[in-house]
Amino acid sequence: MTYYQVETVEKDFADLKEHGVEFVSITAWDIDEAKEKLRIARKYGMNYHLEDLPDITENVGLVKETGYEPVDALMIGGVYQGND
Repeated sequence: MTYYQVETVEKDFADLKEHGVEFVSITAWDIDEAKEKLRIARKYGMNYHLEDLPDITENVGLVKETGYEPVDALMIGGVYQGND
């Protein structure tokens, strides 16, 4: 599912997990933000896809330099709008 922050990433991921979501597609604008979102996703046993890290396709080496292995993926799903 595509994720847009409603409260905090921590609260939102906890809510998503509680509702059975295992995978989210999110935006990160730099490596530090991506690492923090990955940390939170792992805390809740979730996986995620980075969708708008600038120039990620052209700079896949940057991802590898941070210790992560990029994986090609296709994600289809809904949009998180909070816990209503």
